Amino acid sequence: MIEAEIDVDGLLEAFERVGQELDREMTSSMTAALDVVAARARTDATFRDRSGALRASIQRDPGSPSGSFLSGNLAGTVSAGEAYGAPLEFGSRPHIIRPRHRRTLRIPVEGGFLFRGAVRHPGTREYAFLANALRDSGPQIEEIFSDGIDEAFARAGLV
Repeated sequence: MIEAEIDVDGLLEAFERVGQELDREMTSSMTAALDVVAARARTDATFRDRSGALRASIQRDPGSPSGSFLSGNLAGTVSAGEAYGAPLEFGSRPHIIRPRHRRTLRIPVEGGFLFRGAVRHPGTREYAFLANALRDSGPQIEEIFSDGIDEAFARAGLV
């Protein structure tokens, strides 16, 4: 028969520490995962970005991640800060564009401009650049969180 002595008090302290370490590591892992998704969305998006402003605006939201792993409400957001990001992500239906501050719209064409009171926009196809970045980053995100869990257990003295 093999006998082993177990330090129950030490084990209980380690279990208490692992919760705190998991909370810290999961928040850190969430931050890293959000940054991975934002970077992938900036580089892999298939839409044509003439000015580069939309790609530059894709980032982890300020204050993100929020909540706590221990409370079960740890969450984070990556978004595109330009107003036209949502129509490119989700697509848009055909619609009429009217001027807001002038009587007519000025439309650049080769050799000058056209002026119109309104134009029919055919709509925009869905690019889902943020959703695709999240999906394609899955394996990397999984590894980030797995490493975070391992680190938390190691810091708590349970490995």
